[in-house]
Amino acid sequence: MHRLILTLVLLGVVVAQPALGKSRELTEVDVRGPGITGSVSLSREEFGIVESERSPVARALAQLSREHPLDSPADELGPRYYLAYHLNLGAAPDMRSATVAVQLYPYAEGGPLAYTPGGQELWSGPGSRSDSYRLPAGWYRYPSALVEKMQSHGLPAKAVAVSVSDRGATVNRLLLVALVLTFVFFSRRLRRRSVVLPRRPTAV
Repeated sequence: MHRLILTLVLLGVVVAQPALGKSRELTEVDVRGPGITGSVSLSREEFGIVESERSPVARALAQLSREHPLDSPADELGPRYYLAYHLNLGAAPDMRSATVAVQLYPYAEGGPLAYTPGGQELWSGPGSRSDSYRLPAGWYRYPSALVEKMQSHGLPAKAVAVSVSDRGATVNRLLLVALVLTFVFFSRRLRRRSVVLPRRPTAV
C-alpha cells in the first residue's frame, strides 16, 4: 500500500495537473561527475517536459518507488555520475521541496544503469511523519533518452568520460603509492635514530 501511494506521489510530481498548475513538478536536475567542472544544471524544460506516464522522465521517477535488486546487473559499470532531482511536492510550506539523489552509470554494459541509495524519504503532504515514504534502494535501467538530453547539456560522451575516469583512478593510485613510500622512508629513519649504540668499555 505504501509503495502504491509513493508511486502516485512521484507521478503526481511529473504528470500534468491543470487544476494544480505547477504545484507538483520536477524543477531541476543537477549532474556531477568525471569530465564535469562543478556541476551541470538542467531545467525542467531542458531535462524533458512530461506529457504522459510513458515519457522518459515519468518512467525514471516511477522507478524510485519500485523494489529493485541490490546487486549490480552489469559487470562493467563505467564512470559514475551523481544526479540530484529537485522536486516541488506542493506540500506544506516547510515541505514544499525535496531532493532525491541518484547514482547514474550512463555507459554501463548493456545500457544506462542507475542506483538509488537507501535512506531517502519523500513527504506527500503537510507535517507529520505519517506522510513520509522511504525510497527503496536498488539498481534499475535508466532511459537512454534522458542520457542523450544530459549529453546535449554537458554530460561527456563515453570516450571522454571513460578517459577522464581512468585518468582520475590512475592519479589516485599514484598518490597512494607515494604516501606508502613516504611512510616507509620516514619509518626507517625513525628506526635508525632509535637504535642505541653500545658504549665502549672505559680503561682502568
